[in-house]
Amino acid sequence: MGLMDIKKELTTVTLFSKIVAMVLAVALSFIGFYFGVKYGKSVSVQADPKPTQELIGGNKDEYGCMIGAGYSWCVEKNKCLRPWEEPCEKSSLREVPASLE
Repeated sequence: MGLMDIKKELTTVTLFSKIVAMVLAVALSFIGFYFGVKYGKSVSVQADPKPTQELIGGNKDEYGCMIGAGYSWCVEKNKCLRPWEEPCEKSSLREVPASLE
């Protein structure tokens, strides 16, 4: 038996060992996945059908204006508005007649 035969035999054994190790790793992975799916814990979460607290900002006045959002009733414009966005005063614009004959 020569030196070349020993090197060839060691290379074959090393290659065979690598193949066996890879096959075992793949097999153990599949076995772990199978038993994990079959016997693993399944947790079901059930949503609460109605909130326990009233939502913030849901307060309305007698006209239906959202108080929490900053709306208040404007008598002149007959609607809910935010005073910092739109002043509560009648418009100074006059209606123009459709025909000026």
